[in-house]
Amino acid sequence: MLWGNRIKDQVKVEIFRQIIKNYGYEDIKCTRHTFFRLSQEQRELFTCNTIREYLIGETPHLIGLQNNGNHAVFYKYQKQIYKNHGGYKASHGGCGDILHNRKGTATGDKMTVKRKELIGKGEFDYDYANDILFFKVKNREYEKSIELNNQVIDIDDKGFVVGIQIFDVSKFLNITKYALMNAVRWRFQATTEKINENNSRIEVRLEFQVKLRNKIVQPNPIITENVKDSLEDSKMVAVLA
Repeated sequence: MLWGNRIKDQVKVEIFRQIIKNYGYEDIKCTRHTFFRLSQEQRELFTCNTIREYLIGETPHLIGLQNNGNHAVFYKYQKQIYKNHGGYKASHGGCGDILHNRKGTATGDKMTVKRKELIGKGEFDYDYANDILFFKVKNREYEKSIELNNQVIDIDDKGFVVGIQIFDVSKFLNITKYALMNAVRWRFQATTEKINENNSRIEVRLEFQVKLRNKIVQPNPIITENVKDSLEDSKMVAVLA
């Protein structure tokens, strides 16, 4: 196996599924490399539409991050027979390498990646006394900070958003301090998009669970701000370690 195709890390299924949600059916492109692990019989049964249906509709069994930055996606073997485009085809498990770029294209072949992506482990803290929320990507150091109203966003030397502080967060999210102190299942996603040479857009999404009136609630606040800074297009996803 080539060094670039070797899997260096395992990616959680829920993180990969969240990434795939950003792609439409026609955004997924197939090349010969997509099918290279399949037998000749399987290649006759599988089409690019089959791959699209699996990526969008099925839950993978295992995802690995390769040295070349691609994702190797594995599905369990299935004996199911289903109707597809007027004929019957057997559905088998297979895998393909997925590479993402800024335009929302996924392909099994090598290509230039315009939007950088980072999947990491997160660290969360809540200062109850001062009502400040902290979330950062583990083992990533920030190079600069951008202040936005009641928030401070940290950017590392690669251009990724790697941390956020939100002041008066209970008022900002309209959630009690007690509920925030006991929140669980935190997830942090941030994207940057270059608008022009002097301006960029930052979007931060926070996901977590809190208990309100004996019910589990999952808020999903989205923070979007235009900033006077030149940031490269990037995407970062982090869940608690």
